[in-house]
Amino acid sequence: MAVDLGVNTSNPAASAPDDNNPSAGDDPDLLQLLRHRYGDGLVYIRDAAERRLYRLAVDLGLITSEGYLTPEGWSLLARHRDD
Repeated sequence: MAVDLGVNTSNPAASAPDDNNPSAGDDPDLLQLLRHRYGDGLVYIRDAAERRLYRLAVDLGLITSEGYLTPEGWSLLARHRDD
């Protein structure tokens, strides 16, 4: 599944999100899921409804398959001042 994160990956210097394109970071439910984490970055699921969001975050590379925030996940939270 390809999802536009609003990031220009062709030029490493241009890694800021494109404000003209919606991104996964605009999903408040996804951001809320990423906020559910322990100090070491392990994301936890509070209820069954968050399982879909969890799988989406893994597919987007925001969470590792082990359940930890990736650098991309931390970056997304930082862009929303939630780091």
